[in-house]
Amino acid sequence: MAQAKKGGAPKKGQKTRRKEKKNVP
Repeated sequence: MAQAKKGGAPKKGQKTRRKEKKNVP
C-alpha cells in the first residue's frame, strides 16, 4: 500500500489523496 501511495498513475494518486483527507479529520 505504501508503495502505491508513493508512485502510480494519476488515478491512483487521486484515490490516495481522498484517503489522506479522510485520515486528517
